Amino acid sequence: MARAVGGEARVARWHSAIAAAILVLPVLATDPQAVQSAAVEIAVTPGGLRPGDVFLLEADCHCRATSGSASTSLLASPVPLFREPGATAWRALLGIDLERAPGPYAITLTFEAPDESPLSATHTVHVTSRRFATRRLTVDPGFVTPPADVEPRILAEAARLRTVLSSATDRTPMGPLQPPLPTAVNSNFGSRSIFNGQPRSPHAGVDFSGDVGTPILAPGSAIVALAEDLYFTGRTVILDHGQGLFSILAHLSEIGVAEGARVERGEAVGTLGATGRVTGPHLHWGVRLHGARVDPLSALSVLQAG
Repeated sequence: MARAVGGEARVARWHSAIAAAILVLPVLATDPQAVQSAAVEIAVTPGGLRPGDVFLLEADCHCRATSGSASTSLLASPVPLFREPGATAWRALLGIDLERAPGPYAITLTFEAPDESPLSATHTVHVTSRRFATRRLTVDPGFVTPPADVEPRILAEAARLRTVLSSATDRTPMGPLQPPLPTAVNSNFGSRSIFNGQPRSPHAGVDFSGDVGTPILAPGSAIVALAEDLYFTGRTVILDHGQGLFSILAHLSEIGVAEGARVERGEAVGTLGATGRVTGPHLHWGVRLHGARVDPLSALSVLQAG
């Protein structure tokens, strides 16, 4: 008899557990977090990522979102998402700084819609290690240890560059990129620079050799954000391509555009030279993406001209 009572007790407990599970199911099915995960599909191109790489994040949000942003520890601040005219997918062009440590980095996407709670989803990218070469250069000693009377100019120019490179327009990027010169790159991105035997910042761009006076072409449609003669980079043009993407074209012999002007891809913006800290005539092409120092060749591969 005791066994029968025990059996009934166990059956009663099972019924209670099943009833509790059934009561929970509707809550799980309508849980906002569960719905959010299912409502956003995320893809990253390319897949394998290293310091200096540029990648495109695309998200299909099955919702009525009118705006969105991406937040990640890869970048200092959130990045607005954008949609091409007529497209349904949201996009963000992101970059990995050349000194970013390897490891996993979470990207959280947040979507806003009228009269609805914000929708969010998270995607993790994995950054692998990358080896950079070392380059040893001999330059004018004044560009390694500048004279004291030049220091105010250097500090003022550094502050101006920070302002320019953090004041990106939020329009949709205006089309693909092309190299600013048709010649081959002769100095690689990320090289550890040693000037006159003293270590300095890594090379945050690529160099093209050429003759003085060769036209330098805008890599993409842009607004001219800066056109000045700077101490280290000589005559310099900075182009704002939109959505946090900038081209830095340095060491020009002549500047052919004015700040605030709009230029189209392939339009001449100046001529190749040997101004600033150089060992000879060449063009330095640097790219910043939301503040990250990225490889221009990676940017080209993601935003290739047809």
